[in-house]
Amino acid sequence: MSEALVLHQIHLSIANQTLLKDVNLVLPLPSKTAIIGANGTGKSTLIHMLSGNISPDQGAMNWPSHCHIEVLDQNPQLQSKDTIFSCIARGLGERGDAIAQWHLNPEDVETINNMDGWPLIQSIEACLREFNLASDHLISTLSEGQKRKVAFARAVISQPDVILLDEPTNHLDMSTIDWLIQWCQNFKGSLIIVSHDRYFIDQTCHNIIEIDHQSMMRWSGNFSTHQQRKIAYLQDLEKARDRLDIRLKEEQRWLERGVTARRRRNMGRLRALDDLKKQRQALNRNDRTIQLSNQKTTHAAQKLMQFKQVSFAYEKNILSNFNFNLMKGDHIGIIGPNGCGKSTFIQLMMGTLAPTSGEIIRSDSLNIVYFDQKRATLDLSKTLYDNVGGGLSHIEIEGKKKHIISYLEDFLFTPDRINTPMKRFSGGEKHRALLAKLFLQPANCYILDEPTNDLDIETIEALETFLIASKAAVIVVSHDRTFIDHMAHKTLFYNQNQFIEYAGGYEDAILQGAICSEIKSESSPKKKNVNKEDYKARRKIEDKITKEESKLKALEDRLTVPEVYNDIEKITEIKKKIKVQSTLIEALYDQWSLFDSN
Repeated sequence: MSEALVLHQIHLSIANQTLLKDVNLVLPLPSKTAIIGANGTGKSTLIHMLSGNISPDQGAMNWPSHCHIEVLDQNPQLQSKDTIFSCIARGLGERGDAIAQWHLNPEDVETINNMDGWPLIQSIEACLREFNLASDHLISTLSEGQKRKVAFARAVISQPDVILLDEPTNHLDMSTIDWLIQWCQNFKGSLIIVSHDRYFIDQTCHNIIEIDHQSMMRWSGNFSTHQQRKIAYLQDLEKARDRLDIRLKEEQRWLERGVTARRRRNMGRLRALDDLKKQRQALNRNDRTIQLSNQKTTHAAQKLMQFKQVSFAYEKNILSNFNFNLMKGDHIGIIGPNGCGKSTFIQLMMGTLAPTSGEIIRSDSLNIVYFDQKRATLDLSKTLYDNVGGGLSHIEIEGKKKHIISYLEDFLFTPDRINTPMKRFSGGEKHRALLAKLFLQPANCYILDEPTNDLDIETIEALETFLIASKAAVIVVSHDRTFIDHMAHKTLFYNQNQFIEYAGGYEDAILQGAICSEIKSESSPKKKNVNKEDYKARRKIEDKITKEESKLKALEDRLTVPEVYNDIEKITEIKKKIKVQSTLIEALYDQWSLFDSN
């Protein structure tokens, strides 16, 4: 029999809140498994339990004997005075600490000789090369994404059998996430991953564990497969509820006919009725979904903002002679490596930074609401009630008055928590509170900096739906490619002191950029097999054109449906999508025509 992680009758609670109740699970190892669930259901607490940092209140947890486990926390603790080399070395325990000290004082070779430390030093140097890290850089000088990468290297250096990862893609740029995906795919051991990144889960995991209603359910397959099976599961659950409701009504009618319960032959039927009620109660999921709503979009000019020959430099050039127009209703994803200047670009848009040269023209009607990933506008010492409602019992939303408790319930906050200080909420709950606060403000432009960090998948999908339907301009900086793909009409990719504009989402931008690169490289006279490679690249464009033209036709066909052509708002929204789709197709045809000009 293969080795497995076994949980038996686990009961786990924290701060008087039950997270898991009577949970049984067998997870065969090695396995690459994602843990998903709503914010507050205990995903991170489960990671702490699996690592042995905390114990369950009841039940037993058994790993295979001699199983070596390492953890990458959501907020890894690193010593700021360490170099990257020293930090990774500390992942090797006491001998690693000695090697870290040697790295600060390389003349002390005697200690290394006595402990036979040279093979370990070679392992650390190999790890530095694998992770593309500079050994002598201080931890204090690194970005959050770089620190996370160092922490990951520290977890890997001891060659664990199992790595527990809590939100590993947070603070990473997309190129680093791609690297991490490949690393996880090649890892021979087990990975148990808490993540909200649907693409990352799809690419790395073949098991899903979902925490829901104090229980855990294991699903085979990646996230996309889980979504399909979950729909079927919920449909079956609904049918089971309906069948039990019918039986309960029949038994209740029997009881109401005045049958004497004291008769022995009726006692068994009464006990069966109690059992039926318990079964029906167990099927009551009490599912609530987040309901995002906001103030009506304020009046906006057609052109909200214009960058004219804008340059900005701070220690290095970030923008050079950049031109850009933000139009009413634009939905834009901003993509680039960590440290390239995405946050600087946002601050230039908001006016908190001024350009080194050039001009930024803002419409008088521009009204920006800004989502800051650091949540600086939340006062952690104040309650949820005071943070969101400012002490008011009623707020106005979509032109109607609403009680603040009812509004917060739309964001999945129960009435018993409204007077809880914000510092006691999880990261995802703080994110939800910030969304609730921001959506009370009238706006015609939303600027969102990494809005999906810490949110659960259900809330991310609700936010996507909200933004897609929004008539305001939306600018999003995000490492979540699925989110960008679903939300964005266009993307700005950072490259060489410029943001290059592409039609569509992340995948469309990658395809357009890759095709342009292929065309440039194939047009080089030094390249061999030009005709063969030209043909492949050209066919790739043609296939993409066919696919996108089918999407365009589907949009145009929708305009002829009665429920659409009688609805001005739906017509306007579909025409906007048609314009974006047409722009994408034109760009593809431009790239296709370059082959004929060569």
